[in-house]
This record gives sequence, structure tokens and C-alpha cells, in this order.
Amino acid sequence: MSLPIRFHEPMSVVEYLDVTAAPCLRRDLEREWSRRAVLNALRSDAATALLPQLIVATAHARKAGVRAQAITLWSPQVVVTGALALHLERPELAEPRTADVVVQRPYTIRAPGWICVRSTVFMPPSRTVNRIRSVYPAFALLDAWRRAEPSARKNIFYEAMWRRACTPEQLLVALATTPRLPARRRLEVLVARFEDGATSPLEVVAHREVFTGAAFASFERQVQMLVAGRRRTVDMFHRRAMLVVELDGDTFHGGVAAQYSDRERNTDFAAAGYLTLRFGWRDLRDRPSWCREQVLRVVATRLRDAA
Repeated sequence: MSLPIRFHEPMSVVEYLDVTAAPCLRRDLEREWSRRAVLNALRSDAATALLPQLIVATAHARKAGVRAQAITLWSPQVVVTGALALHLERPELAEPRTADVVVQRPYTIRAPGWICVRSTVFMPPSRTVNRIRSVYPAFALLDAWRRAEPSARKNIFYEAMWRRACTPEQLLVALATTPRLPARRRLEVLVARFEDGATSPLEVVAHREVFTGAAFASFERQVQMLVAGRRRTVDMFHRRAMLVVELDGDTFHGGVAAQYSDRERNTDFAAAGYLTLRFGWRDLRDRPSWCREQVLRVVATRLRDAA
């Protein structure tokens, strides 16, 4: 791959690497500048040999996209997968410190410590986007599940679903073509929860893991209500306590217009005598006990006041 045409004003190797923010072949840099100029750039620590014969600006060396491009350029036989592929699909997902790649047997590859190689007989389907060859997100999620610590797997699944890296249907297709997977049954159970009518990980976690048990038996789910002359659907409703519990997702509640609509909705419910509590994804994921306690405390208080 030859270097792009340089800018009109002269620039050093380091300046070029910084502007392009992409891995470059060492031979191309030496041809455009000189071997000495490239060596000096490496010695200055402003440039880094990320992979053999591939140089990047040190300032960009840890960026996920740069590393993924370098992997594809360095060894076209391997395909990026796992957490790195998921991050490339949805940058909101955590950026991994290591890169998972998959390669088809009997091909073997010796990789540096920041690249984890898995060899397989049957390669998962892949695509090339922005000069990066990576597996499709559903298969990447399976590899991220495979590599994760058992205690972290459920969170990886829910985060990927929450960010819509892939759909449950796509994941089921990937599962059907993946013969060996650790804790397969556990993942199948998680996916099956979406087949019961849940529309988001927020709803699944809320109804299956947080607001569960006898203490929440009095709550109705997905209730149609007529408030301020408008028909509205609420996520959870305690009729005696006149309490509404809403589950707020970024997709529908993240924008200014949505926040304005939520405030108007809260006001309409309050005018009709209903109290509204709202919980987001991180509330349910990071402090489920707090969410449960708040709801039960409010129910107890309102029932006592109404007595």
C-alpha cells in the first residue's frame, strides 16, 4: 500500500504519521523520506513500530481503529474479532487493551503480546470496513463471551445488546453455526429472554433480575393508562400506591426533545395524582439493590400515607 500524496508544505515523518493517524509501511516511509529519517523518528519515541514493518505515531498507537488497521495490513489472513470488533461496530462499548483475532487452520501466526490468536477450522463470516477485516458483530460477541471471565460474560452480553451491536436473532444464527462455546447454555438462556417479548436489555434486566420476587408481585407491567386525555403505556405500575416506574434508555430518552417529553409526561402524571420514578441502564446494572430499595420504600410510604 503506497502512501497518500503528501501535503503541499514539507513535513517530517512524525508530522505525517500524526496527521494520517494510520499505520504505514516502513518501506513506504523510507522511500518518501529516508531510512535515517524513519530511524530518527523511531528513536525519538514519537513514532512506534506497532507491528513488524508497520509504523504509527506513538500518540495514536493505542487507538482501537489504528491497531485493527495495522493487524489487517500486517496479516490479511487473520480477522479481527471479540471485544475489539464490537468496539469498532459500536464505539460506545469498552475499548479493549488486547486484540482478539481468528485465523483458519492450518495457517499459524506468531503475534506480539497484545494480539490474542484463535485458530479454527471454520472461519466466521467477515467483512472489510475502513481497511479493517473483522467478523460480523454477532460472531464477535460470541468470541468476546468466549474470552471473558465467567463473571463478566453476562455484562458483555447485555452491553452489546444495549448498544445494539447485533440483534438477538442474529446472535441465534451465529450460535447455530458455532459448535463449541463455553457456558453455551447460559448464553442461550439470556437470549431466550428476548424471545419472551422483551424489547431491550433494560426491560430484561429490570423484570428478570432487579424488580423480582414477592415484593414486586403487586406491580403490573406494560400498563395502558389514560392520562391528560392521552393514552400512555408505562413500564411498571403499582395501582394502590399510584406509582409509575419508567425504564429510560438512551435510544428513546437521550435527546433534548425526548427529555422535554419526559418532563411533560411526569407533569401530566403528577397532576393526575401519580408519582413517577425513572431508572436507567446503569442504575439497574451497577446498583440493582438501590433501585429495589427506592421503589419499595416509595410504595410503603405512599400506602401508609393513603391509609
